[in-house]
Amino acid sequence: MGLFEKPPLHEIHDFLRRHRALIVHFSGTPPSGNTDIRYPDDLRRVIEGSAAVMTGIACSVVKPGDVFIGTEGRNAYGTIGIIVDLFDEQSLATATRGDGGSLWYGEGPREFEEQDLSVADLERSIEGRDGNNEWGVRNFIVRGLFVINPVEICQLVDHGEGPTNAILPYSIAQVANDFRGMRIYSFADNQIVELHPRGHLPVVDHPELYR
Repeated sequence: MGLFEKPPLHEIHDFLRRHRALIVHFSGTPPSGNTDIRYPDDLRRVIEGSAAVMTGIACSVVKPGDVFIGTEGRNAYGTIGIIVDLFDEQSLATATRGDGGSLWYGEGPREFEEQDLSVADLERSIEGRDGNNEWGVRNFIVRGLFVINPVEICQLVDHGEGPTNAILPYSIAQVANDFRGMRIYSFADNQIVELHPRGHLPVVDHPELYR
């Protein structure tokens, strides 16, 4: 892999902090890429950091006020995801305001259409987006779970005519049970908050996630 010009890691973190934004790899509703792996196994695979996954995952950069439900204008195609951080600036492969065009066939490395990036490119990826953006990330660090209401998952169901995708309601409590011991974050009142079983929502300072 040849090196591309990327902003220093502290400038990427500064950009994210200005927008109160998070880098999230979502369990897709509907799924994309290798659709044989469904929730929660798709996210568990990312947490475990298998060799194939560490070569690259497609993420959305999301911020308070974004849209996560519906058929139009969504800023991410999912409501449950893994918050990731970059190991260094070369962990950021791409940052596009729409589909980044990365390819992955279920095995081997993810193929990115990589190029040099500047902070201005990062700004365009979030301010110029028409729907969801895409950041291609590799060699990442898991910082926690992201969940936002109303929670949905995609599962295969079969009503006698063969398996089809079904978007099903879910709950934060169920997510917490699926990923015991992991901290869960969300957006509320234009802030990043941490979700607790007792229901209180402490505000989280951005550097707690992106040091």
